Formats: sequence, C-alpha cells, structure tokens
Amino acid sequence: MSRLILLFIIAIYLLICTILVKLYVPHIVLFILLGLIVGLYYGWFNNDIFHQSRKFNNEFEKAHALWIHIVCGLAGSISLFILFNKLVFSSSEFSLGDFALLIFGILGIVGLLPRTFWLLANNSNLFEKLFK
Repeated sequence: MSRLILLFIIAIYLLICTILVKLYVPHIVLFILLGLIVGLYYGWFNNDIFHQSRKFNNEFEKAHALWIHIVCGLAGSISLFILFNKLVFSSSEFSLGDFALLIFGILGIVGLLPRTFWLLANNSNLFEKLFK
C-alpha cells in the first residue's frame, strides 16, 4: 500500500513542480518541497518500510520517526540544491567534497540518512578501524 502512495505522491509532486516552474518560483522552493514530502512519507511509513511492522509502539515513536525523517529529508534536499547550483551555474570541477555532498543528499532523499547517523553514532569501532 505504501508503494502505491509513493507513486501517487511522486505524480502529485511532479504536477506541482510543473505548475511552480511555469509560475517562475525559485528552485529552492522545489527542493524544500521535495525534502518535506520525502520526510513526511518516510516518517509516516517508517515501520512499514524499514522494520516490516505496520504499527508503532506509541505516538511518541511515531512523532520521533516523523520529525527525524523530515529534518533529514530537508537536509538532503538542501545539500542537493547546493550541488545543483554549483554545477549548473559554474564551470567548476566535481571534487571530493561535491561527491560527499551528493552521497549525503541521496541518503537524505531515499530515507537512509537517519539510519546512517544511527550507525555512525552506535559503532565506535568503525572510526578506530578506519583510522588505524
């Protein structure tokens, strides 16, 4: 069911983007709208998508999943907006920092940024293994 809703949301988003582009709305609004929609979707269907259980234990868990996915979706979309502006409006090269920004943006848009932060926060041996 959540996949059908995702396809419906994508269709509505593309329709809204087409209308807003015709009205000459700045691109930042489109990216913020993308981050907000993605965050709402992944926050609302967090347990269904990532845990294969359709129910939250309580309302606090639902609210936490919702706000963390909204913040990460917005962060991912803003990083993609920065990258979009840098690559479209300048002729600079694609650097390692741009690649990191691209990975951060993709993880934010596909809903995996909260899990990535959780992995980095809970795996202290990861940094010891990387920097030995």
